[in-house]
Amino acid sequence: MLFTTLMDSVLEDDLRPVVSELLDMKMSLSEIGQIPKIDKLNRYIEENLVQLKKDIDNLPASDDQGYETLNTLFMEALELE
Repeated sequence: MLFTTLMDSVLEDDLRPVVSELLDMKMSLSEIGQIPKIDKLNRYIEENLVQLKKDIDNLPASDDQGYETLNTLFMEALELE
């Protein structure tokens, strides 16, 4: 999925131009180029991180099965076992 498709499907309408502008700036810079912070985007991230933390804290506890099953599937996919 293209990032722009994802952005259009989940990002609030008023933030799409902000993120589009950010992407344009980043694409025109070198890999380590820096841009000034974008207050509107920073506020959005800070507000949503708080909500995500609350959502995560409210999730039911999971039964930690460890990684053995996933490791086995991975090794089988690589045909190493």
